[in-house]
Amino acid sequence: MSDLINVPNYISRESLNYQTSLLKNEIAIKKLRIIRPCNINDGILEVSSFYKSLSKYNKNYFEDGSSFIPASGSATRMFNLDKKEIDILENINKLPFYNHLIEDFNRYKKMLHELKDKNDLIKLNHLLSNLFEKFSKKPKALIPFHQLDDYEISPLEEIILYNEKISKKRKIYFTVQDNHKEEINYKIINSQILKKNNISIENKVFLTLQEKSTNSICIKSNGHLLKDNNGNIYTHPSGHGALIDNINDINESIFYIHNIDNITPKNINKRLLNHNRMCAILKYVHENIKIILLDCIENNIKPIQESNFYNEFIKNNLPHLYIENIDIRKIENLYTLLHRPIRICGVVKDSGAKGGKPFWVEDGDKLSLQLVEESQVPLDDPEILNIWNSSIYFNPVEMVCLNKDIHNNKFDLNKYKNETLNMIVNKKIFDHEVRFVEKAGLWNGGMHHWITIFVEIDKELFTPVKNISDLFLEIHQP
Repeated sequence: MSDLINVPNYISRESLNYQTSLLKNEIAIKKLRIIRPCNINDGILEVSSFYKSLSKYNKNYFEDGSSFIPASGSATRMFNLDKKEIDILENINKLPFYNHLIEDFNRYKKMLHELKDKNDLIKLNHLLSNLFEKFSKKPKALIPFHQLDDYEISPLEEIILYNEKISKKRKIYFTVQDNHKEEINYKIINSQILKKNNISIENKVFLTLQEKSTNSICIKSNGHLLKDNNGNIYTHPSGHGALIDNINDINESIFYIHNIDNITPKNINKRLLNHNRMCAILKYVHENIKIILLDCIENNIKPIQESNFYNEFIKNNLPHLYIENIDIRKIENLYTLLHRPIRICGVVKDSGAKGGKPFWVEDGDKLSLQLVEESQVPLDDPEILNIWNSSIYFNPVEMVCLNKDIHNNKFDLNKYKNETLNMIVNKKIFDHEVRFVEKAGLWNGGMHHWITIFVEIDKELFTPVKNISDLFLEIHQP
């Protein structure tokens, strides 16, 4: 790594030293020890039953909050057609953007229908890839997913429409790639469906970039740093875990995180109801924790000892935050346990989707609730593999978060992440096999030390479009 001196100066020396130490195996990569999967009444609240006791919190108290949408992905993987060619061929007219394809499609439709053997499937893949080429090069946020009011609408527009239903004061932060920013901004400004609904985006919709200072150097197999086509040291985005810096810049107390590709007009009302329920739970938890923390500051131990919230809700649902026989000697420990940012995370019954799952995790001398990715656990251990496979819940990325303390001061969210869970990733870039450091996921290690509360939500709220063929499903059809 003799060319480290030429690394762009937007990467700090501290970050560079850390990355090189990790890549040289001088710092060990940590794996999580999962103890058991979360289930209803064991780490997961059942919203439908619990929500009934929150009547005083039923209104949307957080209408001046914000939404944070990781929207930086490109559509390349969405148009991976392998083993889906026939399905796409037979259903292509169901795509919301079919009218943009029909002229080219008709040009060789007869040829496509004559394809028969396996070698022809290779040709079919090639032809379809050419057909979708102009879409696959776009950011995923701009691909038309649905038809609404005679308009082709992108997930970007749908999310703005949805947030307008939450509150007209709502601010939305989309994280985008630098090379997509201009195109996305143009779409927002010129959106016909937003204009039809008289939605003003001024001082409401913001595009934020993943900071280059969080990028990673890439090491080739010969030990040299990867360079771009211009001969400059190339640095690679370090994953969505780096977006904790973007969230740290949000001024609103409450922010709502969900994915760019998990929305459809058919479940908007149900999604809105779920959002408001999760906000009610957050309000309930925050207000009661605030009471306890103020008592901790004043050394008022008796109200805590007699608190139903502490002795029932926390003890039964968050036992890792509960101290048995709390007294004045332990009050500082209790304050430390509860004085942290809070997140309410929706989970759904696992349908075999790739992604994080809710687990009880061994965390030093105690347990904690964590969203765990497959790459974070040692699945070569048969016992751990069995625990992993026994999980029946999945994280669809639907969470409501609080980032201010009881005095309305912002938490420094970088103090609540777990960098020991960062990973080394192998990838092919510029035709070179490289290794680089990827930060632990935003809702994994990036929020490791938050107060985490899992709630079961309706599985119909998990409607991702990971592949073009997902748009053929009934939930995405007009």
